[in-house]
Amino acid sequence: MSKMSWVIIAMIIWALVSSYWYCRLQAVCTQAPAPVAVVNKNVNSNDTVKVQQPIKEVPKEVAQPEPEPEPIKQEELTAPVEVPKIDQKCTDYLDGNLKPGSSANTKQVATKVEEFLNKYENTNLTVDGIYGSQDVQAVNAFQQKYATEILRPLGLAGPTGNVLGSTRAHINKLYCQNFDKQQ
Repeated sequence: MSKMSWVIIAMIIWALVSSYWYCRLQAVCTQAPAPVAVVNKNVNSNDTVKVQQPIKEVPKEVAQPEPEPEPIKQEELTAPVEVPKIDQKCTDYLDGNLKPGSSANTKQVATKVEEFLNKYENTNLTVDGIYGSQDVQAVNAFQQKYATEILRPLGLAGPTGNVLGSTRAHINKLYCQNFDKQQ
């Protein structure tokens, strides 16, 4: 077969498929055909036509077009809308670890620790993302303040300056408690 034959076959298939889906989507193919009046074929010009089956009236929903929706008024477009309050849940504030002298992926975590300690522990740390000696001292004070929750479960007698599992978990806990109060 030639290229042109394939093109014609493809067009015919496309037309059939399109017609089928148009019919299905518009629901016009499922309607029964309109009743037809049957008349006597031997009719003279002077005779009265006798209808054997009367034509029914067109249903009102078909006869009446749907009314068009009202246009949106300009003031409705610019009117202030009250946004409902979304019930938010606190997620972990810190998701990384910090150790003195460590430099791998610490800038973001160090910044968050500095911001947290400044806000919730009233320290006056420089927020620079560098986990320096003042940051370590502030973390040591934080660990000592919450020793029963951070150090004792690990069997530690004193602060470490590391922001690892229990310290990170307690920072997240305190952050979420304050987050929930703000909601």
